[in-house]
This record gives sequence, structure tokens and C-alpha cells, in this order.
Amino acid sequence: MSTKLQLNFQDAASYIMGEFLRFHDYIMIFVVFITILIVYRISLLLFKFPSY
Repeated sequence: MSTKLQLNFQDAASYIMGEFLRFHDYIMIFVVFITILIVYRISLLLFKFPSY
């Protein structure tokens, strides 16, 4: 059931949709990790090699 101001998917109506939701949650862990890693590397480049 959807609710007002809901930030995630609705409850799954079938088994396949439930598996898709689990897959989405699993992949998001890697996406967030890679994003944090890239931001960290870019910040190292900006502070280690400042442009004058």
C-alpha cells in the first residue's frame, strides 16, 4: 500500500516484483559505495594538487 510522502516502492504484488525490490536494494549498496569512493578520490585530487 502506498502512503503519502513515501520514499520507496510499494509492497510487491507478485513474487517477481518482490525479487526485483530485493535486487534493487542489493545494487544500491554498491552504487552508494562506488559514489562515496569517487567523491573521496576527487577530493584527494583537489586538495593534493591545488591549481594556482
